[in-house]
Amino acid sequence: MTASGPTARARSYRLRMSQRGWRQVRIWAPDTRSPSARASLAEQSQAIRQNGADEQAVMKWLAEPGDWPDWR
Repeated sequence: MTASGPTARARSYRLRMSQRGWRQVRIWAPDTRSPSARASLAEQSQAIRQNGADEQAVMKWLAEPGDWPDWR
């Protein structure tokens, strides 16, 4: 008996994409709808402000990963 339905379609789709040279990647990001995640993000932002981090310097640092020599 062969699998059918959503599971088989998903497996088939992943196989086709893999054959085309694509790789599946999962990314976990903070759920900004969650009160605890919002509180954590607010604390982190406050810590940046209190430690005198210059926003432009932080943004420049965030934009530079492509320039890192060991970036793969």
